[in-house]
Amino acid sequence: MKIARCCVLAQNSKSVLPWARSQRDLVEPYPVEITEDWFKNGFGSIRWWRIRSAYYDNIINEDQVTDLYCKWRDASEYFMVNGLNSSSEVVISVFVKACKRGNDLYLSNMNKKFGFIDSLPPIHFFTDDQEHKTTPMLFVTLTADAKKYSLREAWDNISSEFNRFETLLRQKYGRFVKFRIWEAHKSGYPHCHVVYYFLDHAFNVFEYFNKKDTRCFIAADKHRKAISNMWSMGNIDVKGVQDTLGAFSEVKKYITKHVWNTKGDKTNAMCTLFRKQSYYVSQLNYRKKAMSLFRAGGTVDEVTAYISANIDKWAKRDFIGAVWGVGTYMNVYKALDDGVAEPRQNALVKQTMCNYNISLPEIVKWEFVGFVLGCDLAPFVKDFADDWVVSLKSVPIGLICLVNIRGDY
Repeated sequence: MKIARCCVLAQNSKSVLPWARSQRDLVEPYPVEITEDWFKNGFGSIRWWRIRSAYYDNIINEDQVTDLYCKWRDASEYFMVNGLNSSSEVVISVFVKACKRGNDLYLSNMNKKFGFIDSLPPIHFFTDDQEHKTTPMLFVTLTADAKKYSLREAWDNISSEFNRFETLLRQKYGRFVKFRIWEAHKSGYPHCHVVYYFLDHAFNVFEYFNKKDTRCFIAADKHRKAISNMWSMGNIDVKGVQDTLGAFSEVKKYITKHVWNTKGDKTNAMCTLFRKQSYYVSQLNYRKKAMSLFRAGGTVDEVTAYISANIDKWAKRDFIGAVWGVGTYMNVYKALDDGVAEPRQNALVKQTMCNYNISLPEIVKWEFVGFVLGCDLAPFVKDFADDWVVSLKSVPIGLICLVNIRGDY
């Protein structure tokens, strides 16, 4: 059955795909009593633009946002994409589960990414018996003062203040790469943890035991004071990192707390509400650089020479590359197409299309059709069990009627 062509899933498409659209304005009045159904579109899917509208208009609070996040996360949704042949006829229709922050597909992606990080050999910056200990890596925690900011003001301002902080940090200590995690306190207020690896500076550190009698390493007073003065929103904690194993154990502890248990629901809800990435890692994918030249008409020899001439420079702008070197840097993008970055909602789509391109060579391009809820897809698929990928040679008209062609995500 031939289905109307919609937004093309193409590398150079200038159209804005539905899951990347910005917040839209609410033109309808709020009901006297707002219910869960009000946050759903005409196809029964909870939509974040409606949650944000109600939140910023003081109709709902942070706890209600968290409840809505859990319901949105647990409602399976699928991208519908059509594989077309050279005559623009549909060869196959594929339904690919959306990777929502916190759902099973998201967790699987996270396990794969952090599994790669766990496999990396530890890098030691100093040993316990060294008299003079220095490290190029710091673990920094930044908070927002609840006495100075409302919760909403804190989340709205923390990104710009964080950018200002990093500008000052770079001006004083030179280049760095980072691994940053946003987190919400129980109160909902934001704070962030950042692992910085400095390319042009090493910090003198000293052994210290905190109030819990836990050993850590702190930077020299002049550096701690200088860095503290760069952050204006609240408190700051600056620790020296002895080795990458310890640093990533801390990073993983915070991230897994967000996605592997219910304590992270507040963080995930606030990050989604205020459009924050759960975590960010400095990345520069050399394969994308090479592919750009290849698509522009470069030969294999030209692409190879281009990579050889630039690989050292690119690696230093990538967290994995800067810390572990060029060899590991190249391996991470061979093992993980998008590196260790946070999974996107369409994380499984590209992989699925590549797999079908191999098994069905007659497919020359893919086009996005719309979204459908898993509960609406289930009656049309035998033995459906919330599968990640479902393919149909012929799509029943009853199912087409349930697909959100407009792509309201």
